Amino acid sequence: MTLLLAGCELAELNTVGDGKHLRFRVRDDGRDSGSAIAFRRGPSLDRLRRVGHYDLAFRLEANQWNGTVAPQLNVREVFDGDERYVERREWLKAEWRKEPDSRDPAAAAIFGELGLGEGGGRRHLLESERFLELLSDPGLAEAA
Repeated sequence: MTLLLAGCELAELNTVGDGKHLRFRVRDDGRDSGSAIAFRRGPSLDRLRRVGHYDLAFRLEANQWNGTVAPQLNVREVFDGDERYVERREWLKAEWRKEPDSRDPAAAAIFGELGLGEGGGRRHLLESERFLELLSDPGLAEAA
């Protein structure tokens, strides 16, 4: 199964395998999300070293090497991230910290759509149609 991690940062980028592959750390929302390998992406090293956010399509795998086993993201594709995603995520985090009756109605609608605060499971922002509208419609995004 291929997964998507949106709005993450890449750190400690290095080439391996005679420059053919990339090995790096992934940071999501300030937390280290683990080690990653991107086969046949060595030539992308300079492009991916720029400071910014990326979206990663990956498979979670067990890396077995020298008798140890550790989780590893096997990266299938690296996309330039949309900085609006990070801005809107930060805005929603600030709204979540407010008392429920003082939240922006757009944020409250997203929280409701995702079932947050109702004892439901944790869901990703990209599962919310309203959040996706904030990313795609500049007028809505400015209103947020």
